[in-house]
Amino acid sequence: MTIKAAAGSAIGNRYRANFDAHRLNLEPLVAVVADGMGDGPGSAMAGRTTVDIMAAVQPTVAGIRNAVMAAHTEVGEFGRKLGSLAGCTLTALMEGQDGFLVVQVGDSRLYRLRAGLLEILTVDHTMA
Repeated sequence: MTIKAAAGSAIGNRYRANFDAHRLNLEPLVAVVADGMGDGPGSAMAGRTTVDIMAAVQPTVAGIRNAVMAAHTEVGEFGRKLGSLAGCTLTALMEGQDGFLVVQVGDSRLYRLRAGLLEILTVDHTMA
């Protein structure tokens, strides 16, 4: 199997700066994207911190679950100290020993392009 991967982000039309963070490693595949909520320091910290924690995790279900909880705790503490919003969405694809693991929290998305067909692989998590 040949895997080609790309990661990137665009500022969009809503905010003055880009508060997204991402990491892409190919051997083994680790693709992580976090989209900061809002446009302040809590948004920037949440995205970068979450990506860093997730990119360092052992790609197992338990390892990923612990990393998500660690990111949640660290970002939450920062938000409380800041007295403002601190949060992000998270989407990740990680190659483990038994296959690929997907992490999905929020409304960032994971797509697969295969044989010219683009498929969305995740479902947005929203309050709605």
